[in-house]
This record gives sequence, C-alpha cells and structure tokens, in this order.
Amino acid sequence: MPYNWYTKENWLKYGDPYHECIDIKDAIEHVKEEDRDHFRKVCSDMFGEDKFHPFKYSEYYCRRDVEVLSKGFETFRDWFLEEFDVDVHNYHTSPAVAKKIQEDHGCFIGSYALRGIPHDFIRECVVGGRTMVKSNGIFKCELELDDLDANSLYPSAMAEMPGYLLGLPNPMEIGDPELSMEFLSNVSYYFVEIDVLDIPIKRDFPLLSKKNEDGVRIFSNDIRGRVYVDKVALEDAVKYQGLVFRLLRGYYYNSGFNNEICNLAVYLREQREKLKKKGNPAEQCYKLVMNAGYGKLIEKYHPDDILIKNNDELDTYIWNNYNTIVYYEAVNDRQNLVKVKKQIADHFAYPHNGSMILSYSKRIMNRVMCLAEDLGITIMYQDTDSMHIQKSRITKLESEYNRLYSKSFPLLLSSGLGGFECDFDFKCEHKDCVNHKGECQNVSSVKSIFLGKKMYIDYLRCSVSGKTGHHMRMKGVPSTVLKPEDYENLFGSLSSTEESFKYDDLSRLFEFDRNLSSKGGIGYSRTATIKGKRTLIRVATP
Repeated sequence: MPYNWYTKENWLKYGDPYHECIDIKDAIEHVKEEDRDHFRKVCSDMFGEDKFHPFKYSEYYCRRDVEVLSKGFETFRDWFLEEFDVDVHNYHTSPAVAKKIQEDHGCFIGSYALRGIPHDFIRECVVGGRTMVKSNGIFKCELELDDLDANSLYPSAMAEMPGYLLGLPNPMEIGDPELSMEFLSNVSYYFVEIDVLDIPIKRDFPLLSKKNEDGVRIFSNDIRGRVYVDKVALEDAVKYQGLVFRLLRGYYYNSGFNNEICNLAVYLREQREKLKKKGNPAEQCYKLVMNAGYGKLIEKYHPDDILIKNNDELDTYIWNNYNTIVYYEAVNDRQNLVKVKKQIADHFAYPHNGSMILSYSKRIMNRVMCLAEDLGITIMYQDTDSMHIQKSRITKLESEYNRLYSKSFPLLLSSGLGGFECDFDFKCEHKDCVNHKGECQNVSSVKSIFLGKKMYIDYLRCSVSGKTGHHMRMKGVPSTVLKPEDYENLFGSLSSTEESFKYDDLSRLFEFDRNLSSKGGIGYSRTATIKGKRTLIRVATP
C-alpha cells in the first residue's frame, strides 16, 4: 500500500486522481522494494498494465485488510471460548481478559481492590522491569556474549510468590509501634516510604530507582532521600546492596494470602506446553494470558472520558454536566465529540498484588545477576527478563547458582518456570544448530555496542556454520529510517564521540486531530541524544 502517495500535494498535482487511473510509476516508488512485484501484478490485474487507480486500490486494500483481521480475530475468539470459556468480545484489552480468567479461577477471593489514598500510596511502589546498560554507561564490547533469558518471567513470579494479599491495608506513621522492621518482618506484606541514607555495596545493575526530570526511571547507586518500596524490594536492597534506611510511613497486610494465582500460573504454563508440543497455535492464548496477568492490577487512573453526542442531545447534556466537560467539538454535521472529567472515586485496582508480581520478577533476576557480579562474571545489558552475559563464564555461574539455590528454586538452565535459557533470535540452517525452538543454539555476540536503554547492536556469529548477522535495537527510531550498514556506522560514531544525530521520520503517515479528522503525509525531523561515559571493553581471560 503506497501510503505516502495519498497527500494533498498529489491531489492538487493530479487534479482528481481518485476517479481516474494514473501511471503506476508515480505510485510504486512509495511501495517497499520487496513488495513492488506483487503491487505491480495486483494493479495490472485490476486496472491494466502499468496503471494505478488510487481510490479503487485503497478500497481493495482496506477490504482485504478488514477481511484478514476479521477472520483472525474470530479464530482468536474461538480459541478463548474453547480454552477458557471467555468471550473476548466483552473486553477491550488482553489484561482485562487475563483478569477475568483469574477471577474465574478464584484468585481474588478475599483480596480487595483499592481506591483513594491507599491505592495511590501503594501504587508508588509499583516499579517495572529494570532495563539498562551496565553502570548506565556507553560501551564498545569485544567480549563474546550470550543472551540469557528468563522463561516466562511474570508467570514465574506468580508461581514463586505466596499469592494475592488477603484483607485490607493497615496504615503506619512515625511514632506507631508497627513502623519498625521488628514488627514488619513478621507480617504478610508491607509497602513503605523510606529515607535512603546509604548504599554501601555498589552494583553494575543497582536495585533502587527514581524517575529523573524527564520522567525516565533510572536505576542508580546514588539514590538518596525518599523512595517507595515494598517488602521484597526492600529485602533485596538490604541483601544485595547493604541498604541503610529509615522508615517513614506505609501500609501493611497481615491476613495471609490467596495462593490460587500460584496454581493458575503453573496450570497455564503446563497447558501451553502441551499445546506447543502438538503444534497447536492456540498456545498463543495461554502465552497472552500469562504475560498480561498483572497489567489490569496496576491500571492507572484515567482522568478523562470521550463521549459522542448527537446534535439533538448535546444542549441538554451540556446543561446537566457543564462542570465536568473539558471541551466539545463537532465531528460531522450530526455528531459531537465531548471530553469529560471522570470521578476519581470510580477507579479501583489491585496495585498491592501487581507490585508483588513485579518485585518477585525482579527478585528472580537479582538472584542470577548479583551472583554473577559477585563471581566476577561480566553482564553488559539487561532488558527486564534477559541479560547479555559473558558466554565463557555461564558454566561457572550455573554451577554456583545450582549449589546455592537448587533446593528451593529450579535449576538455572532449565525450561520450566523460574529457569533460564540462552536465546539469541538467530536462524541457522545447519542441522547441528537448531534447538527445540527452531533457533540456532550455537550463536553468540562476538562484538557489541551499547548506547542506552533499548539502543544496542550485536554482531552475531554461529560457531558451527560460521553464519553471521546483526541484532539491532534503537527505540524511537523507525526501522525504515536506516539500513543495517547505516546502523553500524551510526552506532560506531555515537559510541566514540558523537552525542546526537538527526533523522527524518516519515513513518507518521496520518495525524489525527481531536475531532477525529486526519491529515496525510505527515513527516518531521527528530534529534536523538545519547548521554553517558564511553568505554571500550576488550576480550578478557576467562
């Protein structure tokens, strides 16, 4: 589909092109190179050789798009009806579907949703996965690295945690006897605000974090002052970094746990594995439910709502609701869009349970990563559930991890919940290379450049076939902007001396105004800035 052709300029250039054919060469340059033969064939069959009809082609394309989406969604719906007896037509998002399945399995019996001050306080303890380069730096790395991934990290956390919290939160303030570690160490769970006084043990991947002035969460050894943490986050910070702190206030639970979420996580994993072995694509339903299980628990308050009102009811609605209306605007000659403020009291969620899942997921990663650092094993990058780790030392890490933890947790390199697998996404046709996922099991990164969160490049090579490739991430920069060779040059310059670069982003093909009207052919220039200390790490002796 030549989206970029549909612009105001082309409308003026061709007069009224939506009712006549034009030469295909004027449109084909806007089609991806790999799709041009197919585009030319479709146009030839529809309009004649080397002809293109903008309106009829867009109608054909949209109809096909809707047909494919419709058939796919109905199949998706049938899977959920068959596997869970849940109709996805009744829900807007996958986290909402996952929450419904948890409800059906009794996971929330005795666990209460929160609103107001307790909700807002406990939600401050919600911290997502840690994503960062080693010591927040910029590195050219010539170590051989592997990508060590946690298996189903969030379901693993659900299986490991004691369950969803029962009962209601109890408040604590300075002066209360409950606000002491002696008391809190014996309750079910707690959420507290602390004053960080010192972090004696410095880590390449620190455990505490704060948002910077840009709203970006930064994990740092230099955290001081007020921080919100839950029980697991605080325990890990003390264990792995020797955290020195003072308790300020908080909430505690002491009514035990509903462990049905633990049983459900194990069940979902087992059912998914059964379907995968049969080659049944419905296993994706289980994957979706497993990974979306915590999203609805930590849902943010949505302050606004969008309504559509017909002309004949607009005046009455404004008269009765003027104090909640943000604005209203005509959408067409019959209808109006109205943006209104929602009542805060209407928002309920389970941030206490969501925070537990996230903290236990980070605990699973901390066990491995802090042990690796203590053993002198280099980790260059973490993205929530995976790490770029020194390949030659994984065997040493596995041996020590299993010695310390195998009685309580799964073996390090295992395929079940709580285990890890080496998992670079790399295809190799060599018969001795393919693992159970159909991916090359002998691939590693022989050279890497790390610029920041979700901005890195790996130079991959299979040790058996010799096949090479790249694994690149540059968040915020569309893949259509740069070719692989451009990425190599760009990463190289940014890791050495450059701090920023400009590029033209033409990926925003349409821009929607607040009254739902749209503009085509939107493009703009951006500047990406890279900050950090630049370092070269060469091959070290194992």
